Amino acid sequence: MKIPLLLATLCSALVLTSAPAQAAGQLARHMTELSGTPQTKTMRGKLRGHETAEYSIRLRAGQSLAVTLKTNLRANYFNITGPGDGEALFVGSRDGNRYRAKVARDGDYKISVYLMESAARRAQRASYSLKIDIRDK
Repeated sequence: MKIPLLLATLCSALVLTSAPAQAAGQLARHMTELSGTPQTKTMRGKLRGHETAEYSIRLRAGQSLAVTLKTNLRANYFNITGPGDGEALFVGSRDGNRYRAKVARDGDYKISVYLMESAARRAQRASYSLKIDIRDK
């Protein structure tokens, strides 16, 4: 008799504690179509609080990728994740607002633009431009 009540209480607690985490931020996804090389495209956007903008680009092994972020807020950065990777190839808050490298594998690469937690929890706003430049071998 006590076990079902305990189980119901634990389930309720899990639901209540996980709901704010899901509602914490919004994710805007963009598939960026870049055909032919060299190719340069600049995206502009705005973020507030825990919002994240995610751009996906399809690349071939050996192509050169350069990404530059210009923003009005110092706490605005981007990360890059490769195909199938759980860990970021580039972490803007550690590495800065410029990335340049040759990609090792074919696939979809994700660029996530975000605000650091210190700015996000204060609901600060950022306006940014993200320049993506792709070149062949």
